Amino acid sequence: MVDCGYGAGQETPAAMAGAAAAVVARVAGGDERVSGVLLSSFLEEGQQNIGHEPAKLRFGVSVTEPCLGWEQTLSLLNTLAAAVKKRQAAAPAALGRAPSLPRAAPSFRELGTLDTTDNLRVHTIRPLLSPACAIEQVPMSREAKRLVLRARCEISQIVQGESDRLLVLAGPPAVHDPSAAIEYAAKLAALAAKHEGELVVVMQVNLSRSAEAEEGGWAGLV
Repeated sequence: MVDCGYGAGQETPAAMAGAAAAVVARVAGGDERVSGVLLSSFLEEGQQNIGHEPAKLRFGVSVTEPCLGWEQTLSLLNTLAAAVKKRQAAAPAALGRAPSLPRAAPSFRELGTLDTTDNLRVHTIRPLLSPACAIEQVPMSREAKRLVLRARCEISQIVQGESDRLLVLAGPPAVHDPSAAIEYAAKLAALAAKHEGELVVVMQVNLSRSAEAEEGGWAGLV
């Protein structure tokens, strides 16, 4: 998994795009060790300080780390999909490796009951009262549970080398504007459907930023 947004010299959108281009070259060259990529991305390129006047914030611009804009993200994902397609054509699925069928149910240890979508690797949870009440009052729909289960299965396939698709985590490092996040999510979902044979696209959604809050920055929606 390659994080294109962090590391020395990779804090700007241009540097992230360059790092992503290097990943594209490796994938197109047949490197099967590359299983995924993380892109800090939002509707508009760059970053802004949240300050003390939220009303003056620009719509769709990150308030934490700098992000790629949507047009850059669109171009990169199209290029990544083409690179994966080239890798798939050069190296047909090996024995025991699942073909690129997005709707196929893989062999995955978390394929338990459909209702079991909570984090199965956490032994004990002591929830805060407010989130617990919210979960009771707004239960997850059956369709949402299927989506969570399917995404986990597909991600597990890729990480374990059982799928020849590429995992792409994209989105703003921290959500500060629900409207902008929903608009971005709709665009990303359409792009994910277009490239479902080559990419498994997941939006990263962070709602709290404790480290940022300690430094006087954005603490998050939660």
